[in-house]
Order: sequence, then C-alpha cells, then structure tokens
Amino acid sequence: MRLLVTRPQPECRKTAERIRALGGEAVEAPMLETRACAPLRFVLAAVTGLAVTSRRVAGILKEHPQISILRALPVFAVGDRTAAAMTSAGFEKVVSADGDVLALAGLIAARQPEGHLLYPCARDRSGDLEGDLAARGLRCDPVIIYEANPVEQMPAVALDGLRDGDIDGVLIYSRRSAEAFLSALENADSAGLLKKIRTFAISPQAGEPLADYTCVETAAHPTEDALLKLALNSC
Repeated sequence: MRLLVTRPQPECRKTAERIRALGGEAVEAPMLETRACAPLRFVLAAVTGLAVTSRRVAGILKEHPQISILRALPVFAVGDRTAAAMTSAGFEKVVSADGDVLALAGLIAARQPEGHLLYPCARDRSGDLEGDLAARGLRCDPVIIYEANPVEQMPAVALDGLRDGDIDGVLIYSRRSAEAFLSALENADSAGLLKKIRTFAISPQAGEPLADYTCVETAAHPTEDALLKLALNSC
C-alpha cells in the first residue's frame, strides 16, 4: 500500500518512516509550512504547569532562553507521542492524556485542580483547551510559539501519483492540513480526484473540510497509531 502523508515537516518524514518500517510505501506531501515565533520571555511568575497539544512544542521550547525554568514545571500532554517528545527535550514531570483536547482538559482537572497553566501553542489550532478548562474553573493562558501556513502547490510526485492512481490513501492529521490539501487540489484543477481517493483522518474535525468531496474514514482513537492501523489495514 502507498500512502500520502500531508502533515508538516519534520513530522511528515517521521510518519513516512513509520509507514515504511511497517511494510508500506509513503509519499511526503506536507500541506503546511511551520515557522517558530515564540516570545523571548514567557511570564512565568504564577505559572504552575504546561499544557502541550503538539510535539512541535518540544523542539521550540528546547531552544528557548527560559528552558531551565520551563523544565521544572509539570507537563500535561495531549498524547503519548507528545509526552515522549517533551521527555526527550528534558522535561521530567510529564503525563499524557492519551487522547484529544477534551481528554487533556479532564487530565489537568484531575491532576492539578488549582493553578495557572501556560499553553504554548500554534496560531491556528483545533479544540478550545482554555475554554474547556475555564468551564472547570481553571486558568490556562495560550501563548503562540509557532504558526503553520498552507502550501499553495502540491509536490509534483504527489499530484502525479494521485492522478495516476498510484496512491492508495491520504492521511489527514488536522483540519488546516485538510483545507490546504483541498486548496492545493483546486489550484491544480484536480479536486475531482477526491472522489477516487480513500481518505483517512485522525478525527472527525480533521476530516470535515473534505466530507463534501469524499467519504472520510476516521480513526477509532485520535492518535497516529490508530490512524495508521486504520489506513494500513484498509488499503
């Protein structure tokens, strides 16, 4: 089976390597380009923990001037891979919600019902962690540390593979990636290809922009393991 991976680099390459290790083929076609934009200093005086919903946060914080202070804080990660990335970046007190943003809010409420969390995040993100926590009486301040911008043109190898029927399925990891994927197809006058392409999304929200164009199959759990299991067992 040959799968098209649409997530940004370097995650796109890592996912492609996982697919190849599992016996499949992968075509890398990141639909978003990311740029770090973290502030030089975080206001940390009252912060009692970090909320993290992306592995990308680990690499950015690792290079931050306040990293020694940040590493002393407990980390609440949305999933196991995000937790592993934070641990690899030197954070020692890391727990995983092993789920989505709602699961993370529940974990934080159970583990740290009092305090003030810093939420280093993307400019555009899915879910409303700060709102979910506010409803539970908890404070969570989002601070933008990176942004992801859509790629206007799909790589030629990916577009040719889709047109020739050489790609068995497309992996969608976020709503914005799905929107960028659709836009790139429209720019190439190839949106009609979606009717012929099996599309696998990590969550209903991620796949929603494509729902009017194709039947989107959704992973049983919002994790990469569940998404790859779905795609590799289906193709």
